[in-house]
Amino acid sequence: MRSPVESTVMRFINQNPAISGRAVSDATMLSSSNLARILRGLEEKGLIRRESDLKDARAVRLYLTDLAHANLKFLRNSWSRMLDGLIEDEGAIDLVNGVLRRVDEGLLARRKGQTSTDGRSEPSVEG
Repeated sequence: MRSPVESTVMRFINQNPAISGRAVSDATMLSSSNLARILRGLEEKGLIRRESDLKDARAVRLYLTDLAHANLKFLRNSWSRMLDGLIEDEGAIDLVNGVLRRVDEGLLARRKGQTSTDGRSEPSVEG
């Protein structure tokens, strides 16, 4: 079983394959020590893998494993079955997906103290 924080880290790696740990740490606002612990746990569960960067052997890139992708596929299929038929209008589905994407991007921008997708400056969140 994964914790919500593990799920967040996995989701971010899935959306950004070959990402560095530093970038994951920045995006999720996890300290490097907390992220290292979470990455070790995910690696032990067989859900992520680390690979040396081909251009810089000192750098490590993070990827989801086949097991993680299979789990994500299972979850997507389960959600698809549960949501099937709730919204028939393709335009409404596109609208909902667009709103959810903007919320996700806005929350990430807010966490990073950047400008939101609507152009407003967001305050930096101190933890």
